[in-house]
Amino acid sequence: LFTQPILEYPLVFITRKDYPMLQGLDDIGQAVVVRQKGSALISLLRRRLPNVKIMEVPDTASAYLAVSAGKADIAIAVAPVARAMISQLALDNLVVNGKTGLTYPIRIAVHKTQPKLRDRLDAAIRQMPLSERVRIQSFYTGDLAPLNPPSEASSHADLKHSLRRQLEPHAITLFALLLASLSLGLLLILWRQKRKIQEQALDALTQLPTRHLFNERLTKLIRKASPKTPLCLIAVDIDHFKKINDQYGHLKGDKVLRTVAQIMQKATQSRKGDLLVRWGGEEFMWLCPNTSFKQACGLAEWLREQVQLAFKDHPDLPNVTLSAGVAQYQRGESAELFIQRADEALYRAKRLGRNRVSCAQTASTPSF
Repeated sequence: LFTQPILEYPLVFITRKDYPMLQGLDDIGQAVVVRQKGSALISLLRRRLPNVKIMEVPDTASAYLAVSAGKADIAIAVAPVARAMISQLALDNLVVNGKTGLTYPIRIAVHKTQPKLRDRLDAAIRQMPLSERVRIQSFYTGDLAPLNPPSEASSHADLKHSLRRQLEPHAITLFALLLASLSLGLLLILWRQKRKIQEQALDALTQLPTRHLFNERLTKLIRKASPKTPLCLIAVDIDHFKKINDQYGHLKGDKVLRTVAQIMQKATQSRKGDLLVRWGGEEFMWLCPNTSFKQACGLAEWLREQVQLAFKDHPDLPNVTLSAGVAQYQRGESAELFIQRADEALYRAKRLGRNRVSCAQTASTPSF
């Protein structure tokens, strides 16, 4: 059983910045709408718009990433969640682009055997001023910070006092817990997504991790590196990528990046512990623990060949090659120097004509 709404938030459209302004659901037209699987909104949209195109994704973050990457045109979400997610995912090309005309009600759920409790809660909600509801909601979610934020103890005391006349003593604590849990719902969604982004730090275009996870993992692997557990790094760069963008357009350039990322992901699927990240632009880093210098150079050469072959099967894309530089971690060097040596090997390969692998073996490699 559900109570009457405590608050209602508007559902809004999220699109890329260059997308036309939307005034309501009827403006969706032939656009692709992305939404989390299992959402009741999917059924509602299909009833209202029988021909609507819907892409279903596993979670909220995936919906925003799909719009940012151009896989979908529109995402729909609760207004404060939309603003927070765009900020947390650092998707600067997305905006809130109008209201749908629909609202999302915030309610309390009560076990179906407790209709009297639901009725008491409804009575309490009716007596609660809207300003009080907003204050409580903002205290837990932080999206509408009160002018004089109360302490947690005083907030609970005020809440209990405002409900005491409507609820029996044994129900006061239950209601406070239910309301707190409900109010924390949006915050919990945002916290989980933020944690996911921090842990995975996925790049919106390639769906590969970014530097955040790389730096964290590299620090741990350096501590474990030894002659028996060598650590290697492969720096990869797509050759003449600027020319690809200039001649074929940025959409083709994005497709090239995604295709290279997919090939590299396949290469790492069977290698437990490897980490592949998008380093920036058209450059990638492939971290290879428990891998000898010779093995890492072989992996880099295999990857170079796979990319060159793969793009011959894509008539809509230019011929693409890549250059790579390989370095093995040496005892006592910093993470920065380790990365620098792999990067220098990469640029050595590019100076020598591109479409090749350069291995940064020095007099001390691979001694510990």
